[in-house]
Amino acid sequence: MLTEEQIQKMFDEAVSTQDFARKRQLLDALVKENPENADVQAAQVMLGGLYFQGKGGAPRDLTRAEQLLRNPADHGHSQALLQLALIHYQSGMPDAVGLFCRAWATGGTGAEAAAARLEELRQVGARRNQDFLRMVDREIDVRLTALRKKIREGEDRDGSAEMAVALYYIYALNGREEENLQLAYDCLTEALTKGNPLASIYLKRTAFSYMENPLASARLLDADTDYASKPEPPAREYDGAEEEGEAYEPEETKHSFFQAANMPGRIYGPYNSVYHRFA
Repeated sequence: MLTEEQIQKMFDEAVSTQDFARKRQLLDALVKENPENADVQAAQVMLGGLYFQGKGGAPRDLTRAEQLLRNPADHGHSQALLQLALIHYQSGMPDAVGLFCRAWATGGTGAEAAAARLEELRQVGARRNQDFLRMVDREIDVRLTALRKKIREGEDRDGSAEMAVALYYIYALNGREEENLQLAYDCLTEALTKGNPLASIYLKRTAFSYMENPLASARLLDADTDYASKPEPPAREYDGAEEEGEAYEPEETKHSFFQAANMPGRIYGPYNSVYHRFA
């Protein structure tokens, strides 16, 4: 077993190196170490992402990806939960919705992409299958209730629950309401007072200066950006490492659960500009 210092040193090298063969070598070694170590969990997420997409010299292997992602997901790692949700969605597994909810409720780096996916599921469900929409809303409500309880009881010390509730309003998981943007602003401001590192980014990026304009998007990359509608570029999945090769195109879902709800066959991962569209 490696020491904590050795693990940290190896992980830092794995993140910084541009040599993908070396990166894979380091990640392969790290994922066998102490599963309680945060750097080991981050390495599992990175390597799981490579297997998920078939990048960095790793063959596309969803079974291996899930094996690697399961431990960090069990520890509440936002990106691990998000990638598991994407795998389960593409496999047509009903628990994908719950995994998206768990990823959103972390308030972490994968929370926004998860909230965007939940918004998409709600919108398609509203158009095509009300039973599916009600199921998605039930899953969201369970997490929202827990988040509000955590905030109310003073347990949200790092502001992550406030971040998740802000995303709930930014992505209109309660439906389209005029006050959503103001409520999101209030949550982000509170998260900032708790020292949350993401809060200041969201306060600068989100179009709060345009709150008086009902057509303004809540999801601009920054408040000075032109928010006119633009063509969407091809989606790219996030694998926890540097980009390499072509964008991964998810397979069509084949299982009856999502077919019965007439859900889209393709669902995209983080950093797709579609997340920052007109509200």
